[in-house]
Amino acid sequence: KTRAKFMTTFPYPYMNGRLHLGHAYSASKCEFQIRYQRLLGKNALFPFSFHCTGMPIVAAANKLKRELENPSVEKKQWGILKSMGIPETEISNFSDPLHWLKYFPPKAYQDMHELGCHVDWRRSFITTTANPYYDSFVRWQFNTLKSKNKLSFGKRHTVFCTIDKQPCADHDRKSGEGVMPQQYTLIKIQLLEPFTQSLKALEGQKVFLVAATLRPETMYGQTNCFILPEGEYGAYKMKSGDIFICSERSAKNMAYQEMLPVQGKYEAITKIKGAELLGAALKAPLTKYEKVYVLPMMTISMGKGTGVVTSCPSDAPDDYAALRDLQKKKEFREKFGIKDECVMGFEPIPIIKTPTYGAMAAVKLCEDMKIGSQNDTAKLKEAKDAAYLRGFNEGIMTVGICENEKVSEAKNKVRKYMIDNGMAVDYWEPSEQVISRSGDDCVDALCDQWSENYGEKEWKERVMSHINSKDFTCYNETTHKGFTDTLDWLREWACSRIFGLGSRIPWDPQFLIESLSDSTIYMAYYTVSHLLQGGVVDGSIPGPLGIKAEDMTDAEWNYVFLHKPYQQGMKVEESKLAAMRHEFEFWYPLDSRCSAKDLIKNHLTMSLYNHAAIWEEQGTAMLPRSIFCNGYMCVDGLKMSKQEGNFYTVREILDMFGSDATRFALAGAGDLLDDGNVEIMAIDNAILKLFTLQEWIEKQMMSLPAGPLAAEKPESFDLFDKIFLNDMARLIEETKNAYDNMKFRDVIKYGFFEFQGVKDDYLVFKKLGKPSWRALLNYVEWQLIIICPIIPHLADYCWRTFYLPKMKEIGEASGKPETCLLYTSPSPRDLSTSRMPSSA
Repeated sequence: KTRAKFMTTFPYPYMNGRLHLGHAYSASKCEFQIRYQRLLGKNALFPFSFHCTGMPIVAAANKLKRELENPSVEKKQWGILKSMGIPETEISNFSDPLHWLKYFPPKAYQDMHELGCHVDWRRSFITTTANPYYDSFVRWQFNTLKSKNKLSFGKRHTVFCTIDKQPCADHDRKSGEGVMPQQYTLIKIQLLEPFTQSLKALEGQKVFLVAATLRPETMYGQTNCFILPEGEYGAYKMKSGDIFICSERSAKNMAYQEMLPVQGKYEAITKIKGAELLGAALKAPLTKYEKVYVLPMMTISMGKGTGVVTSCPSDAPDDYAALRDLQKKKEFREKFGIKDECVMGFEPIPIIKTPTYGAMAAVKLCEDMKIGSQNDTAKLKEAKDAAYLRGFNEGIMTVGICENEKVSEAKNKVRKYMIDNGMAVDYWEPSEQVISRSGDDCVDALCDQWSENYGEKEWKERVMSHINSKDFTCYNETTHKGFTDTLDWLREWACSRIFGLGSRIPWDPQFLIESLSDSTIYMAYYTVSHLLQGGVVDGSIPGPLGIKAEDMTDAEWNYVFLHKPYQQGMKVEESKLAAMRHEFEFWYPLDSRCSAKDLIKNHLTMSLYNHAAIWEEQGTAMLPRSIFCNGYMCVDGLKMSKQEGNFYTVREILDMFGSDATRFALAGAGDLLDDGNVEIMAIDNAILKLFTLQEWIEKQMMSLPAGPLAAEKPESFDLFDKIFLNDMARLIEETKNAYDNMKFRDVIKYGFFEFQGVKDDYLVFKKLGKPSWRALLNYVEWQLIIICPIIPHLADYCWRTFYLPKMKEIGEASGKPETCLLYTSPSPRDLSTSRMPSSA
């Protein structure tokens, strides 16, 4: 009770496979930190659990089930499970999602335990309704958020998996994590009769080529419309009766945004090649030209927008280059059957003026950068970025309803005007491709869903105030900027799903709570989980307090976590709840959270938000005190991947190299946001380095003369002895600073390599004389202590086997712990701060 406390956590890994080296790299930050804090004499807690919520497990189980039911289907999921070392006779069991929850958590425990992680495993749990205690905790969290008006319900645009028929959150994705819905203005460019032969059947109806744009204010400058000659297009009838010509992919998006007659249905009236539309006459909204034409552009992507691109050559370098190619190259026009009247005479229209580029930004940039054609894609991208940046931030409209207004202010006004007057409609799609775990190319959909109201002014300001305060650290400015940037853009977050594993929304049980939303304040649950669960991760056995899961209602959780008064009729005795409250209030707030940097934009920021909401009455007192983010894991200089042949599970690395060599390599792999790199040969070399240290210590302890060293007093130290002792004290301070700043590569540098270096220098200098045995004993003691958090097994072995017996032999073991370097119990004995000397 008299000692300070320190609690660190690591985002619980997902249980759809074995832990890999990337998990170990991030978790090692907690592991090294917690052992260091123990050396400082603190009560230190590192809990670890297993995430099972969401779609990944269900998607994988369903894939396996389809493979088992259909022998002709390629056995991909079967192969994945087999590659994990699962016997073929057991693989069929994984068609049941719940089997994954039973199989992989024990494997993860085994791997982390053998890596030597100093975890209090009594507190471990799995998520979802499979653990009734944690399920009760999550339901309390959401009831509390609802009572504080942090949740709302309604139709919202979200990234959507059409296979699973529900929103696809980051952790439900195979690729595209972090991608959000992007809003466009869909410009309606009317096709004029007579229609081409393939569209004759549509004459008499309103038919539009529709182009998705982020710059509706530039529609005053339209000179033509571009399509991809080889592109596949379709004609789709909208709910309004209009017929839109666009790509099938964009029609699929529209079908999930209530634009087509039947939700999710997008059958084309007819399909048409882009080449068949070339030369068709159009009526484009806002432009001064009465009639424009469909022209070819070879760089259009059918995987972005609608495959139809409206052209504004005054301000879009791509458009200007493509139009100029057609105007200057007769053979190019003839290749696609484009008549001169479709191209000649259509000059760029000045619509925006900037101080930098004048009234024709695209024209000036193409000339200045010597862009020869539409095939100069690298230069055109650079020119486009420059034109759009200057145009939006500095540009003044010179035409239209917003003449003389800033472009930044005109954009939304022109968009609204066009939509209100039937010239455009609202359209959304994912900003980049998203592939779900079920294999779907996801769309944007308008869905009924519960959302957390991130971005709410007061709520956001409270979190922003905390991360900018002296009570919070994230160790470097880049991480801090990541949080401020995320707080600026993060808005309503869909927290409900229909299918998958997880807890139900208490008041609307048709919905599940999605996987990022049930994992924002579970660090608080760690403080009491060992009292509720009887040493089993699924909570199937009650813990030492004998409390049943069904008795933990909101009133009980409020007493424990929100310091609410005990109420008449509560099912759990107050003494038991008081014991839980005591644990929570001792360990909270969380001192440290370690994670890979990709979670800044979702989980980590959401965790700050949810802490600020749940403990609103305490201000920022219960918000995490620090968040450390590391880079990704590379092996032999390349990002880990099975294709590169450098993907390793924790189990594989441990079998190859053992625990301490692996830990040594992880510590030296990288610091802060730089991507870590583990060289396989370096792990092998670490074994030799560690063995050499052990061998030297053993030899020195055996050669130390028996009997007391009382005759060797500090005043008998010569100059070289004092230099050696002072160098060690200096390096201890450097090592301590490295630990404090989470720079574990520097810990290795100062606390291992340079520490041994000053010892080697000392022995060289003392060749002509006699080394001080007391100085060498100090070296052994301090070396083992400062490097203990990194290589605890070797340090403890050398302490117990060589150092401590020698200290007993010479009568100087008083006050030295029997096994001060490796603690195995949740409440270890104290190692006082005197074990960390200060510089002389």
